[in-house]
Formats: sequence, structure tokens, C-alpha cells
Amino acid sequence: MLIWHNKARTDPKSLVPELETMLTHFGTGADAKKYSVPGKTTILTNEGKVAVEEAITFLKAATAVSAMKWNQHLSFAAEDLAVEQGKTTETGHTGPTGSTMKSRIEK
Repeated sequence: MLIWHNKARTDPKSLVPELETMLTHFGTGADAKKYSVPGKTTILTNEGKVAVEEAITFLKAATAVSAMKWNQHLSFAAEDLAVEQGKTTETGHTGPTGSTMKSRIEK
């Protein structure tokens, strides 16, 4: 995920061709939220084709910025939250035990 995120940050226009290919797999009209690649399971998306078109427009105009660096402390903090939330149906930045991003990072 970090590799793709950094590609979007450092060379945003390079992602446009792949997104344009993705557009060809969306339906039209009432099916514009269905993403269907032959031989694969069709996915009903929340936003559909419009979100991909918006991403393309954004990336074409975006200015490159520096890459992010991996931070193991943030990774551990995120893992702690995932473990906490995995035991419940809760989502969000505060864990079900009351943990916060700051308390997980400082752990």
C-alpha cells in the first residue's frame, strides 16, 4: 500500500492510464456502480465510475510531492487498533477500550 501511495504522491500522472482502463469495466446508467472484469466477481461499489473519473481529473492536475517513509511505531499503533476493533463491530480512531491514536503510539 505504501508503494502505491508513494507512486500517487511522487508521480500522480503515472496512475491515470490504469484508472482509465478501470473505467472500461464499469457499467453505464443504473449499472455505473458495478465494476466487472471478465472472469472475476462483479463488485457493486458505493461511488462507482464517477469516483474514478474524479480521481483521474485530480491526478492529471496534481503536483508531485515527496514520498512518505515507513514508520514502525505507527504500524504497531495501527495493528493494536485493528486487534481491538477486530473483537467488536466498532470502527473509528478511538478503540473500544478507549485507546487513542496518541496512547497507542506512545505505548
